[in-house]
Amino acid sequence: MAFAVTSSITTTTVQGGKYDSADSSDIVTCGQCLPIMEGDDAMIGVRLYRTFLPAEEYMALVDEIFTPFYSTQPGFVSYTGAATQDPDIVMFVSIFDTEENSAAAWDKSKSIVYKSDPDDNELLNIYYGRITWTGDDITGTTDNCVKSFDVGDYLSSRLFDNAGNNQYRPPASGVSDKYTAWTAVESFDSYTASVGMGEFVDESFYFETFNNKEDSADANALSLQDSTKGPIISLRYTTVGQVVFDSTCSDDYPVADDDEVTEEPTSEESSECETVAEIIKRNPNLGHFADLYEVATNAEDYYMYANTWTVFAPTDEAFENAGLAIDAVSDHSAILLLVFHEVFNQTLTTSDLNCDAGDNLIVMGSKQATRTICSKGQPIGQKGGGNDGPALFVGDEIVGCDGVVQIIDQVLLPPSTVHWYPGLDLD
Repeated sequence: MAFAVTSSITTTTVQGGKYDSADSSDIVTCGQCLPIMEGDDAMIGVRLYRTFLPAEEYMALVDEIFTPFYSTQPGFVSYTGAATQDPDIVMFVSIFDTEENSAAAWDKSKSIVYKSDPDDNELLNIYYGRITWTGDDITGTTDNCVKSFDVGDYLSSRLFDNAGNNQYRPPASGVSDKYTAWTAVESFDSYTASVGMGEFVDESFYFETFNNKEDSADANALSLQDSTKGPIISLRYTTVGQVVFDSTCSDDYPVADDDEVTEEPTSEESSECETVAEIIKRNPNLGHFADLYEVATNAEDYYMYANTWTVFAPTDEAFENAGLAIDAVSDHSAILLLVFHEVFNQTLTTSDLNCDAGDNLIVMGSKQATRTICSKGQPIGQKGGGNDGPALFVGDEIVGCDGVVQIIDQVLLPPSTVHWYPGLDLD
């Protein structure tokens, strides 16, 4: 069946956030059966996007930022990203144990920076509902609960508009006939049914996962055969695609694996090794950048998950020449300007920078790119889309415990068409 979405499409943007890992102590749901009954059932949120990046690249960016965020929120059950039959459209599914925890996670997530411009990707559809029944691949089980079962390799789904027909609702108890049939299929993994809440009260969403692409497609086709319950029931969209990432009750964030933290550095090692933040704060030529760093990272809505950084740090003279006054820049603009000078989870010394045309772009933390400029085959600076010329490297790079600082003689600027550029208050 052809991919379908509604005509009432809205666009949203998600901006920078901060997560306090202390909240993770409240997580008590992993591995438990969450019973599905009135007032005590799990919540599901579904978002469908058209991406203008390659889908694989976009999904990797979302996974990098949102998986560590969601999986450390109270009541987390699972977060899944799936491709669809349309190569430009992707789907994300999040499940939490209660309405309260689900709403809290959603509110926090609204402020996370993960893309550079609200026009980069288009929100095609959003859904929020209460799970009414789910089952996994354990043949014969009738557990009426949501729990941390593994998600299969392929996911098929359907969103229906019930047009106020409240009789067309998934059963709150009992085993679905389709579920019974699917448990006989070796590759079957799980099935979940839900009903919409709030503004989505007239909708219902179903999905199943298999470890075989053809079985997943066949399961979806079987469900669609039974989708014509009457003239007022309509299919809003259906997807069939591969699960790109899944995190179920993950304990991978924000603490590293035990084998990575068993040894504490000696006092001598600690005194000899500075972090990127310490390098920035102690350098007498980076006073304005240090102020920007402090304003951005202390902002309430700052959240960045990374283990290492490459930072292109402009000198004080660079800020003065740009006419940038940090105290005149909003917290939101300060965050975006800072992450436009950072590369996450990479330590790039000058020798790591690429001079080859087409391969000399670096994706910054704001998801816009800067370009490495070279002379005689050697990197000499970085150029943002809003810079007239390259920001030249000044002095030697400084390597720290968790990254490298490259000092530059200009502030890197994005193109003036980027939505947060006006917030920099430049002439």
